[in-house]
Amino acid sequence: MCPDASGMQRWHVYVSVQLRFPCSKHYKEHGGFFSFLHKYPNLCHQHNIFYVQHSCDVIRSIIPYFIECGVDVLDPIQKVTNMEPEGLKRDFGDKLCFHGGIDTQKLLPHGTPEEVRAEAEHFIEVLNRNGGYILGPSQNFEGDVPVENILALYAARGL
Repeated sequence: MCPDASGMQRWHVYVSVQLRFPCSKHYKEHGGFFSFLHKYPNLCHQHNIFYVQHSCDVIRSIIPYFIECGVDVLDPIQKVTNMEPEGLKRDFGDKLCFHGGIDTQKLLPHGTPEEVRAEAEHFIEVLNRNGGYILGPSQNFEGDVPVENILALYAARGL
């Protein structure tokens, strides 16, 4: 472990945009995906570092299990059904920090800088109420995103 680390991120995709998580209760009761997850946050917390869980798409039904396992930050927030920032903040905002949310499929590559900035300001207003939000794209920036839109995203935060 790096003594200067402030966080650890594990990448694990549980669903896709087309395939919804079938039965989160089944996976918890029978070990499944969550049997290993307690180990990583516990290790991080022993060393006073945050644990960041990367899991894409429609994962709302398994967010309570991430919280139970000790996840500190959920990455990314994607613009898909049931992952709206208002509901996430209302239901989980006192237990999780959220990262991302600014759409990389349509808005960032095809929107105007003004649209990008407005969306970023909306996410900041909703998810950063009382803290708990890290501004960023819903995935990595790709080559089709104009530099002006990247600058507009961070300008919403005053950067």
